[in-house]
Amino acid sequence: MEINVQKKENSTVEIDLQFSQQDLLPYKEKVLKKIQANLEIDGFRKSKAPLELVEKKFSPLEIYEKALNEAVEEIYPSVLKEKNIRAMGVPEIKVTKIIPDKEAEVKIQVAYLSEFSLPDYKSIAAEKNKEKAEVKVEDKEIEETLKLIQDSYASYHPLEREARKEDLVTIDFQIFEGDQLIPNGEDKNYSFILGKGNFLPGFEEQIIGMKVKEEKTFNLPVPQDWPDENLKGKELLIKVVLKEVKEKKLPEFNADFLKQLGEFSSLEELKNILQKDLLTQKKEKEKERIRAAILDTLIEKTNLDIPEILIKIETERMVEELKLSLERIQLTLEQYLAQIKKTEEQLRNDFRELAQKRVKARLILEKIAEEEKIQINEQEKINKIEEIFNVLSEEEQKNINPEALKEYAEEVLKNEKVFQLLENQDSSPKE
Repeated sequence: MEINVQKKENSTVEIDLQFSQQDLLPYKEKVLKKIQANLEIDGFRKSKAPLELVEKKFSPLEIYEKALNEAVEEIYPSVLKEKNIRAMGVPEIKVTKIIPDKEAEVKIQVAYLSEFSLPDYKSIAAEKNKEKAEVKVEDKEIEETLKLIQDSYASYHPLEREARKEDLVTIDFQIFEGDQLIPNGEDKNYSFILGKGNFLPGFEEQIIGMKVKEEKTFNLPVPQDWPDENLKGKELLIKVVLKEVKEKKLPEFNADFLKQLGEFSSLEELKNILQKDLLTQKKEKEKERIRAAILDTLIEKTNLDIPEILIKIETERMVEELKLSLERIQLTLEQYLAQIKKTEEQLRNDFRELAQKRVKARLILEKIAEEEKIQINEQEKINKIEEIFNVLSEEEQKNINPEALKEYAEEVLKNEKVFQLLENQDSSPKE
């Protein structure tokens, strides 16, 4: 048997396999024995007919094709191992010549990941670590958080006065272009917080000062940068009826409210807890910023040819991630694409650059883990798998692929250990 391996452009390798009759003889016998095991021939018990008779039941070409498939299935992985080729994706296998009981030739093309060298990742990490900022929590941040807590527990009470900012208002509205209602341009009993900027610019300002049961008609121009192409720059006629006004009442940080929040004995205790939580969040954010800076620099300084198949796989993964995110807000991909006025193909093209970056980052982290001989023990894997599994929805838990989850958990753990190693690099001179 002759084997010829040639690496092509675009991270593709071509493997030519040439088989003689002698090379394929054991595979032909293997095929005949497989057929024999399930074949019934008159005069013989099942699986006991001579191989010569079994062979006569099929055309020479059919038997030889099956033998060739057996040979390629066995030899292809061994060639990859022997030549140290890291194949990616499904190979394209083409039979270029086949003469029954004489010879055969097969051409295999597959994407592969070429060897690449890492830059001095420890020095890069040490330099980036010097940029890490000290974080602290300002008093105003604690006050802002307290305000958010109050807002989340706010109650709304109906009254008869005019509408003001931050009131919860309920309206009926119609929006016309000329004498025609625009698509989705009508709603009844629509409630929203006044002043949040959820409508066309100028719309909410027209509501401010209106009284309950008051009707109002006004014109508004649509800005040129409005996302709906069909409405940009047009003049709209709007009719509004104010149905209800509710004033926001914020809870006071008294003993009852503090108990409701978590058995806090005083406002000061709550502030101390918030200070610690905010500090932890800011430290985590700064850590992620430095990690991203290290990784961006490694990506920039690493020369790596990425097989197209990996970019496609990552792009598909990003599309699936988007679908899951949209499902959580009860939106389909088709509805989302309609909103952003793009096709699925355009979306994939938009994702391509980021997909390429994500693949490169993954390969770099994987190679650092290899060079540093980072290992994950079984207990670590089990703990991470449980952690990931427990945050999934019931539907996601039902559909999860156990092997894929195991691989993902191991990748997450290895990446974390790589980043911890990089974070511990110190550029200060050694004594």
